[in-house]
Amino acid sequence: MKKILIIIFLFLLSSCRSDFITFKKNISSYKSYNPNHLKDYYELYKTNNSYILTLNLINHPTFYTTSYNQIYYNDILLVNKLHGLTKDFIPKNLVEVKNINFVKRTNEIMMLDKVALTNLELLFMDAKSQNIDLLLYSAYRSYDKQLSLWKTTPTFDNLYKAVPGYSEHQTGLAVDISTIDEGLTSTKTKAYEYLEKNAYKYGFILRYPKDKTDITGYAYEPWHFRYVGSISTFIYENNLTLEEYIYNYIEIKQ
Repeated sequence: MKKILIIIFLFLLSSCRSDFITFKKNISSYKSYNPNHLKDYYELYKTNNSYILTLNLINHPTFYTTSYNQIYYNDILLVNKLHGLTKDFIPKNLVEVKNINFVKRTNEIMMLDKVALTNLELLFMDAKSQNIDLLLYSAYRSYDKQLSLWKTTPTFDNLYKAVPGYSEHQTGLAVDISTIDEGLTSTKTKAYEYLEKNAYKYGFILRYPKDKTDITGYAYEPWHFRYVGSISTFIYENNLTLEEYIYNYIEIKQ
C-alpha cells in the first residue's frame, strides 16, 4: 500500500511539474510577462485559467483606480475619468448627422464617427419599424464644448459630468439618445427597452450600466451608448463594461 501511495505521489508531482513548465512557456510569450512574478502568476492562474487576466491582475492591480497614459488597448479607444484625450484630439472620420432625427441647436453641426453613424442610422431605422421614434440628443463634442459644459454644470453632478478631455463624446463614438416625447431616455420607456435589447446588434453598448459606478466612474445613464463595433455582442452577453472587457481580455502592455 505504501509503495502504491509513493507511486501516486511521484506521478502527481511529475504532473504538477509538467503543468508548471507548460504554464511558464506559455505565459512567458506575452509581452507584459515579468519573470519576477512567475510564482504569483502561476498561483493566480490556477484560480482563473486565463493568461491575460492573470497578467493584468498581477501587473496592474489598480487598473480601475489609477490614471493611465495610454488610451488605446489594441484598437479599442478607452476614455473615462482615468483615461483622457489631449485638448487637440479630433476624430479623423467625423461626418455630419443628416439622415436621422437629431436635436438641432443654433450654430452647431451634429457630428459623429462615420462608421458609428452608419450603424446608428440602421439602429434608428430598426426602431422606427417597431414604432419607436428615437432622437439623437448629443454626439461628438469638442474639448472646448466640454469645457463650457463643465463650467456650467453643478459640482454635485460629478457622477454624471466629465472633465474636459475625459468625455467619451470627444471620441466621436458616444451618443446620448432620447425620444421626441420623453426627452433623454429613461428606463420606463419603450425606447429604452428597445435599446437595451437591440443596441448591441448595431455595435453599441450601454456605457454606464446600473450598479457599475465603481468601475466606470459614472452613475447609471440609460441614455448614453458607445459604439464599440464587433465586440458589442460579447460585452452585452457577458454583462460587461468596456473597462471590464479590456481588463479581462486584452493584455495591458504598459
